Amino acid sequence: MRSRDPASSGFGIDEAIDRLTRLRDLVHTAGLAIAGRLIAVADFDAKLDLAHHLYELMAAARALGDRLGELAVAQHRAVPERRADRRLIAWLFAPADTPGFVARSHGLLLPALRDRAAGYAHETDALLDAPSLRVLRRLRADLDAMIDAMDDWGAVASAGAPPTDRATCAALDALLDAPEGGHGPRPPRATRCARDPRLTNFGGTRRYAVDDLPLPLRPTTPHAIDQLVMLRIQRDEIDAVETFANIIYDSEGLADADLELLARMASDEARHAAIGQRELARLGLDPFAVPCGTIGIDVRAALAPELALMQINLFGEIHQVRAIGAFAESAAARGDSMTARAFAFIYSDEMRHVREGRQLLRWIADQAGTTLRALEARTRDAAAARLHALGVLGEEYRRSIGDAELARIVGE
Repeated sequence: MRSRDPASSGFGIDEAIDRLTRLRDLVHTAGLAIAGRLIAVADFDAKLDLAHHLYELMAAARALGDRLGELAVAQHRAVPERRADRRLIAWLFAPADTPGFVARSHGLLLPALRDRAAGYAHETDALLDAPSLRVLRRLRADLDAMIDAMDDWGAVASAGAPPTDRATCAALDALLDAPEGGHGPRPPRATRCARDPRLTNFGGTRRYAVDDLPLPLRPTTPHAIDQLVMLRIQRDEIDAVETFANIIYDSEGLADADLELLARMASDEARHAAIGQRELARLGLDPFAVPCGTIGIDVRAALAPELALMQINLFGEIHQVRAIGAFAESAAARGDSMTARAFAFIYSDEMRHVREGRQLLRWIADQAGTTLRALEARTRDAAAARLHALGVLGEEYRRSIGDAELARIVGE
């Protein structure tokens, strides 16, 4: 490991803490903005890509926070409180369309964060501050990949749109240079999901059938019908992606590790949606011709974050995971190795979601001075009330509905 002349290189721990704190807060804010905007993104592939970027940014924010903890101990300082920059989120949310958002997030903000990370790496002492450099190398590589992933999509989606003007760039520079940034309530997010215009959507039920497909494409054997239903459920996990993103955006007081966990769940569900889409195509279907259900996000988008998490954990994943595992075994027994392999990976993810989501819910309940059972009851009432408001449940049924029926209607 090479280092410049100690007499002319690097800076002290206090400056390292100050600079890494601001970078951590900006990385966190970038992830938070993606979380808040994701439900409004219609394009299928862009939505999934942004879910992965959300995870990578929250993982980077946690890694920077961990490094700050190491440095702060040496100076007998408290780890600086993580702060989201409200004004920066508002600036990112200003364009109503997704290409405009991406032009600001991936075209301007993420490159600026990459430059800040590179500047820190250039100016610090590579020997003394090697742990920080390891974190920044990963961050810079992830930022490069995020920018590249959205570059081609953004160029196509925004064709004919005016280029980013100097005033927009200057506004970002001013926000980044603000000593504290803007803090306070976050700008409101969308509550209605956007779907790819190539998809036909249906709401009011989680019932998956085969009679909504063209007659020549309808499977006839029990296994083929089960396979189609299970793949449709996975493809439609885009509503689970949106749910975890909403929970991140709406929550206050969660630790870096909790936000990383929720972002990982969003990223996992994005993979599951992509798996479903790919496997539908492998069956010879046009995946975009297979109708998409939205009842899950129609219910959860209006719930408080702790209730949305309880709903997807208790009434969604717990009720789904057993069926996923059984289907993987059934596919293997029938010699369908590709389907079995895909669902074995999905099963592994969902088992972890159930376990770790339950642990987080228990902590949330403790912090609120309540119990998991009480939180479950609140969630049941809120979900049933939402279904009633959507016209899915009558008043009498709303008052008596049980967990299994909620899981059947709303799903994951």
